[in-house]
Amino acid sequence: MRPGISRRVDRVLKAIQRLDKLASMGIEEIYSKDLLPILEREVEVIIQGLLDIGGYIISVKGWDPPSTYGEIGSILAKHGVLNEEEGRILKSLAGLRNIIVHVYADIDYEQLFKHAYRLRFNARTILSKITSYIRREGIDP
Repeated sequence: MRPGISRRVDRVLKAIQRLDKLASMGIEEIYSKDLLPILEREVEVIIQGLLDIGGYIISVKGWDPPSTYGEIGSILAKHGVLNEEEGRILKSLAGLRNIIVHVYADIDYEQLFKHAYRLRFNARTILSKITSYIRREGIDP
């Protein structure tokens, strides 16, 4: 894959691994060790990486560009990169990303932890589908 895409994939995978470690701790330990900023950042990086890579596919394929991050999941599902459920999940993740980025002063960390726990699995699935599509379609020299 292109170096920029490959780096994003690697960064997302590393963030998922860090999230695995955080999830094994539990929210109380994360609070007590003051790891909330790390939890927040890794969730943001995973979601942004998925959206960036998805946006790359949309751009290279010449599909109608999304007007919001949330539309990336719908477009990828429409063209068979993701199934409908995965497209809905990515759309929902875009909303979570917006909360983290824009409403950062009022984040409910217990809810974020719950989302982060599920994100580890959803992100692996979505990333696998996206990277498989890139390779299968030969859209990345």
